[in-house]
Amino acid sequence: MVTAIVIPAICIYFFWLTKRELKAQESKWKSLGYVNEDYLVKGKVVSMKSEKQKFHYGRYIYVFTFVIATDSGRITAIKKLPAREDNDFPSMPFQTEERVLVYGEWREHQFVINRIDKQNKTDCPFA
Repeated sequence: MVTAIVIPAICIYFFWLTKRELKAQESKWKSLGYVNEDYLVKGKVVSMKSEKQKFHYGRYIYVFTFVIATDSGRITAIKKLPAREDNDFPSMPFQTEERVLVYGEWREHQFVINRIDKQNKTDCPFA
């Protein structure tokens, strides 16, 4: 008699827990590309690398890794975007050796990018 009540209750609890976890992961996945624009980095793109990584179950993300040469040295900058079903692998609007303005924030010795703009010749005092 007890098992007829306890086993379905446990199954319902774990179903509810799993649904809640999936909802939390989906909201993290959707908001992955939004980062605070606390810092600005100016420099020249030395190298770019792009890859598709698994995020959670059937969710994937695009990860772009840039090495940017600034006045103070080289930094590694990362841009993450959620991989939606309807879009192809996104391309960046600039090439290697171009000067860029990168907006984002520092997280664990890496610069996480929110927005990237090309730097005009008039904006660049050291060009």
